Amino acid sequence: MKNHIAFAAMALGVVMYSLQGCKPYEEEGIVLPGAPVASISWSFIDAVDSLGQVVGIDSNRVELRAEDVEGSFLQLWDFGNGQTSDKQLDTAYYPVEGSYEVSYSVHTAGGMGLATDVINIEQTLELP
Repeated sequence: MKNHIAFAAMALGVVMYSLQGCKPYEEEGIVLPGAPVASISWSFIDAVDSLGQVVGIDSNRVELRAEDVEGSFLQLWDFGNGQTSDKQLDTAYYPVEGSYEVSYSVHTAGGMGLATDVINIEQTLELP
């Protein structure tokens, strides 16, 4: 009988300890900011001839921009063509026609923000 009482007391102790461990850590005075909002834009780059003159648009080269997010400590582009970048402003090259999904994630103390867009490339570049 003593063994049953000791076992029940030990089981009750384990359950109480487990329930106590499930409470989230809270400390007064710590306020985390909200999750960031990621915002991106892109445009095709001007095509330039050997003399430096603009001769049209290079429809296979894209400049991508992300809006500045205060307090960000990590940002990452996925250009959808196998290339990535950690810059706020960068250029991507798409030699083969198709649709490419571009994503940008930005991280702050409040969490992560994500923005995506699709870039349509209309021509495959031919090698000379």
